[in-house]
Amino acid sequence: MYSLIWNDPGGVKDVVFRRLSFHTPHVLIFLTCSAGKKPAKEMSFLVVVPGDPIVAHVGSTGILPCWISPPENAEALEIRWYRHDQFNNPVLLYNHGKIQDIQECFRNRSSLALRSDQSGGLKDGDVSLRLEKLTFQDEGSFHCYVSGDREYGSKVVDLKITEWSSVSDPSVSSGPWKALFFTVLIVLMLMLSLVGCLYKYRDNLTGTIWLKDLKDVVFRRFLFHAS
Repeated sequence: MYSLIWNDPGGVKDVVFRRLSFHTPHVLIFLTCSAGKKPAKEMSFLVVVPGDPIVAHVGSTGILPCWISPPENAEALEIRWYRHDQFNNPVLLYNHGKIQDIQECFRNRSSLALRSDQSGGLKDGDVSLRLEKLTFQDEGSFHCYVSGDREYGSKVVDLKITEWSSVSDPSVSSGPWKALFFTVLIVLMLMLSLVGCLYKYRDNLTGTIWLKDLKDVVFRRFLFHAS
């Protein structure tokens, strides 16, 4: 492989040449394999939440949407929902494929859920939080923290709790009253029609209409003869 030219009375040239010839193929194989090997792909994602606060009624169930983009399986990730500076006291902690811990005041009220009917859940990167039996104490900010082997992301979802009477949507607030008004109106109309039919039926039974007609005939004849 190599050409070495010098005076070599002791045979050193032959030894060096043989060693170079032995190691060179191994070096070339290593360099070839290293050049052909692709670097490991690092997981890269962004945590995404809605820009507007989530509004829910007291006593109802609310969904705090949170997902990773681009969509990928989140079953092997750590998903931590926590409030304010309570990182070590999470509302819900999912890790190693199952729920690990839940804050006492949210026990039996919090779980992972789908943000929409079209969501694929954890397999689609949906890490949304479901809160049941909401109270006014639940109002505030919730941190959605997602962590992998190489990186993590976190975003904040704001939750606003309202009373049932404070619904601002006129279609929601006036809908039941409109239905009740039309129902009462229809019932009243039916009752009036029924009363009219009863009076007419009673007149036919008592002969009031017949007597009235007879009175008119007698009165007209009286006027005729009087003239």
